[in-house]
Amino acid sequence: MVASLSAVDVLIVDDEAFVRKTLTQMLRLAGVRSVTEAVNGRHAFSELLDVPEQQLPNLILCDVEMDQMDGLEFLKKLRDNENEAMASIPVIITTAHTDAQTVKAAAQRQIDGYLVKPFTAAKLVGRIEAILAALPER
Repeated sequence: MVASLSAVDVLIVDDEAFVRKTLTQMLRLAGVRSVTEAVNGRHAFSELLDVPEQQLPNLILCDVEMDQMDGLEFLKKLRDNENEAMASIPVIITTAHTDAQTVKAAAQRQIDGYLVKPFTAAKLVGRIEAILAALPER
């Protein structure tokens, strides 16, 4: 469990610079300790492999539709990773996709939340707090 958002590090994975900037602003206003960004799943996965275990993010916000490696492929690689700390990072999908096929595919990859764009900062923060409150201490 994370006591407050001031102890939370978030990785945003989205190919749209405007979305990354908006999410970063929402998170900073909510008091999140740090935010890092990746432009697609390939970039995010590569970055995570280079991070020492104790510096992994507490949460990932991930879009679905991206070039090079989409969010669903990223999720599969993340969950299949042999590093348990990396494989178990909570992920919230942030997407405009509402079709049952995409939601089901995301759920099969053990997502922790699904937010349909556009969403409010309050909804985002509420979802993050609920997910982090349910986690064991890391």
